[in-house]
Amino acid sequence: ILSSLRAGSRVLVEKFSDVVVLCADVVGFSALAAAADTADCILTLNRLFSTFDALTDKMGVHKVRRVLTHIHTHIHTRGLAQVKQMLDLAREMLAAVDSLPYPDTLGKMQIRIGLHVGAVYGGVIGVKYPRYSLFGTTLRLAQGLQVRWFVRVYV
Repeated sequence: ILSSLRAGSRVLVEKFSDVVVLCADVVGFSALAAAADTADCILTLNRLFSTFDALTDKMGVHKVRRVLTHIHTHIHTRGLAQVKQMLDLAREMLAAVDSLPYPDTLGKMQIRIGLHVGAVYGGVIGVKYPRYSLFGTTLRLAQGLQVRWFVRVYV
């Protein structure tokens, strides 16, 4: 994709037919951040995201970050072993969030996770500051599943 951008191409779209998508968000993040010390919030989010980065590296999962919505999307080629791997990743993410130290000004964070299997499209959006983003029904379903607050992992 980078070589295509450097060559002048502006529209880049890829279809991934069979992937497992995992979406996670921090429950009530806006309210937590509004009441917390800003430095504590930034340091805690960095610790949390760094932990997730280490987990995705350990599991061999590709991560696409959408910071504005605090959603982390992970893709892996589909198969029963990959679905199990993504469920294991979800469990490890939940355990990591539970075990992290949190400053008193912020309080303990919780995350919600949604998983779905299917096709997604990836593409570069923008010219001046291009970003690689994912689109499609599978992604929307995984995001929709993760917003259910009363269960921690939806599949």
